[in-house]
Amino acid sequence: MGYRVRILSTAYSDMAEIIPVISRISNAWANRFADELEKHVNQLEFMPKMYPIYDDIPIFRKMNVDGFLVFYIVDDAKQSVEIHRIINGRMDIKSQI
Repeated sequence: MGYRVRILSTAYSDMAEIIPVISRISNAWANRFADELEKHVNQLEFMPKMYPIYDDIPIFRKMNVDGFLVFYIVDDAKQSVEIHRIINGRMDIKSQI
């Protein structure tokens, strides 16, 4: 059995903002982003440390999904992963976390 992956409400709110914006640009991009995000998040169940630690705030790890950064925390003691934020990689990251 792998790690339990939990998406926090802040990350759901981020997705609720991101998907409509990129849908206006391209429905194909929005669909691809959602599929890629799901695939990457599912991989965390078995490989939670596959992405690097975020040097500026080292409690977080970050993964890049189609230009958006997903910030998450791994808790080995609880065998869990919490996804905290999904942020456009072009934004001021420190001010968003």
